[in-house]
Amino acid sequence: MSYRIEDEGFAVLWDCRDERVVDKIMAEIRIGKVPADTLEHKLKRQFHDQTTDIEALEITNPYKGDLVVNSGLVRIAQLIAGKTTASFSALASGTGTAAERASDTRLSSENWRVSMISSGYIESQGTTVKMAGKFPTTVPSATISEGGAFDTGAANSGTMLFRTVYPTTSFVQHVQSRTFFSLLQSLNQIAIT
Repeated sequence: MSYRIEDEGFAVLWDCRDERVVDKIMAEIRIGKVPADTLEHKLKRQFHDQTTDIEALEITNPYKGDLVVNSGLVRIAQLIAGKTTASFSALASGTGTAAERASDTRLSSENWRVSMISSGYIESQGTTVKMAGKFPTTVPSATISEGGAFDTGAANSGTMLFRTVYPTTSFVQHVQSRTFFSLLQSLNQIAIT
């Protein structure tokens, strides 16, 4: 038996007036008050025009497959073998559009990083890892087209777990001081027989 990792992610644009609501949901996920898929579930409902108690301005297609990169697979193996304790704790956003490659170690054009520990969450839920990061209104205006997870908060450095390039039809148009955005990712481990 073997396994594979399926990776899907999406970007979300919010009005700055929704910041407290998003902060509250992310904090409740971090402390275990609500399941790790709570925010993702609400956003997928909105994406499918179903009723929910939150309303994002834009949501990219949440079913776009992404790529766990070679360096991420190496780190997963090291974590399983107890050869490292360096886990993934930061999400980065970027404006690059180059296609994902297994050999990627950086985003094409990184513009910001946030800690999933304090500005989002990283949680296990069964065989799935759910992660999210909230990028503040102070991020300079940009067209957000890519995201990735890293083991350090320092820009353009560290070990990359995955890289996502969002569909060109649904890049997130962030405007400094008027909007903020979130990146959400789901890594699903699947046994193959």
